[in-house]
Amino acid sequence: MRNAEITPRVFQAGKKCSFRLHGTGGNISVRIAYKNSGEVLYAANTSDITEISTVLPHTGEYYIYISSHGFSDKRISVYGVYEEMAGLLPLKGDLHIHTLYSDGAQSPREMVIQARRLGMDYMAVTDHDSYYPSLEAIKFVASSGLSILCFEGEEVTVPTGGHVLSIGSNSPVHLKDMDAETLNEMIDTQAAETDVILLEQGLSAHTYGGMKLVMKMIKDRGGFSVLCHPFWMVEHTGFYHLPRPMLKQAVKDRLPNALEIPGDTLHQDNMLGLSFYYGHTDRSIPIIANSDTHSTSHTFGHRWQIAFVPVINKESILSAVSTFMSAACEKQGENTCVYGSLGLAEYSYFLIREYFPHKDKLANTEAELYASGLLTDDIRQASDSYIRSFFGFQLLPAVL
Repeated sequence: MRNAEITPRVFQAGKKCSFRLHGTGGNISVRIAYKNSGEVLYAANTSDITEISTVLPHTGEYYIYISSHGFSDKRISVYGVYEEMAGLLPLKGDLHIHTLYSDGAQSPREMVIQARRLGMDYMAVTDHDSYYPSLEAIKFVASSGLSILCFEGEEVTVPTGGHVLSIGSNSPVHLKDMDAETLNEMIDTQAAETDVILLEQGLSAHTYGGMKLVMKMIKDRGGFSVLCHPFWMVEHTGFYHLPRPMLKQAVKDRLPNALEIPGDTLHQDNMLGLSFYYGHTDRSIPIIANSDTHSTSHTFGHRWQIAFVPVINKESILSAVSTFMSAACEKQGENTCVYGSLGLAEYSYFLIREYFPHKDKLANTEAELYASGLLTDDIRQASDSYIRSFFGFQLLPAVL
């Protein structure tokens, strides 16, 4: 029984599904129990069974027990998703990555290859106030044949404090290229449109005007804004600090499209960010986890986002984040923390345990074969076959 396998592993709850058994033979016993209650919903004793057709009504995880005379049970986990989730593909991504064009150690090409080694399906190079390295990464992906989607990106320095990621924009923000007088005039324009009576205590209209300006410029360029590492504190200088009143005001006014929590800061800073988010906001802005890595071995793979999408493209992934159809993940020692709604978190934990390990190995093999100059369609076909067998509902051809 130790070689027994079942496909698919994910199915639509409340709808008839056929589970195919592999590696079994002779007289066997099959039981299906709902994990959350222990209720047995299917039981059969038969010979040479190759398929189980049944309706499992609940969303969540089930255990399928397979046993044969003289052998102990083998337990295989499967998961039932609700109708709206059926057909959505989980993708891993990291939208905060630095290269040697700012304060990183490697080239965009090397960071793309490493992202794929780690199983990432999408990514963004986000150098400090530098947009064009992300275009270099996109160009490399297009010519490499690697199965990863690369977004336009940069990390914009807010002239009055803080950092904001611009993701997917059609052009750079270019604040660093402006002369001081022009920049101050633009900030003052935003400040003049601010109702000072509604500002957080200790926040000036000019300081907030700098944040409003950056958010407006990103939006005007069709970009997705992420207010990053909101509780990060730099010991040697306060220049990059995000003033606490500005954070509160920006969230209250819903300026950013997402908040980067957790990110590459001290554990305490990330915990403060989560406390702020869950205890002091209306949670109308989604959170996103990014590595903010500065090399292939820095924090890459420590934090990532799982987005659930109908097709693999930039618009679907950013929409998944915006509509809370994604989950923020981070490694904490041997454990993984997942932040999101209960249903998404529970499903994500199942995927992290049962789906992503093998898929990540396939992605790693793809990257290694590319680095060796041996990449062919075979590995992509193997990945496609694995994904299609794991999910028991129709995946659109455009997905894979």
